[in-house]
Amino acid sequence: MNTTSEILLIICCIITIAMGIFIVQILLRKLRLKSESETKIKISYGIWIMSLFVAYCINTAKTIEILNEAYDTIMKVNQSDALSKILQTSSVFIGLNILWFIIWYSLSNVLSTILIGKRNIIKEMEQDNISYFLIRGVILVGVIISFLILYESILRVFLPNIKVPFYY
Repeated sequence: MNTTSEILLIICCIITIAMGIFIVQILLRKLRLKSESETKIKISYGIWIMSLFVAYCINTAKTIEILNEAYDTIMKVNQSDALSKILQTSSVFIGLNILWFIIWYSLSNVLSTILIGKRNIIKEMEQDNISYFLIRGVILVGVIISFLILYESILRVFLPNIKVPFYY
């Protein structure tokens, strides 16, 4: 791995984390108003933010790992238009990362409804129900970790291929 790919990987990681923070903010837009009481953030809100961010970072770690392999392959194969291929591959991987997180966030909402019943998340936030948000967070992180191998195999489909000449 050369310096150029390391710098591009760091930039891609920063962009991915920034997009993850933005997505977490979008997912928590309804709860933000209910989370503040007398200038203090409720513990349940902090637990829920932490759970969402940890789950997103687990996805991002796998994405960056596979993206590192993609950068190496691109740098070895195409030296002329490597930057455009790297940008294209990076955007596909970041998009898959976001899509994968949102899919499993939705599935974990369904699983938490099955496990702890249908509850209004805003009322639970007003009551500062720590155990409710711990259970939801553990379900989300558990689902993300459980399907990490499948996610890796999906990402490998989008890796650039090396064309090997066939001689016989």
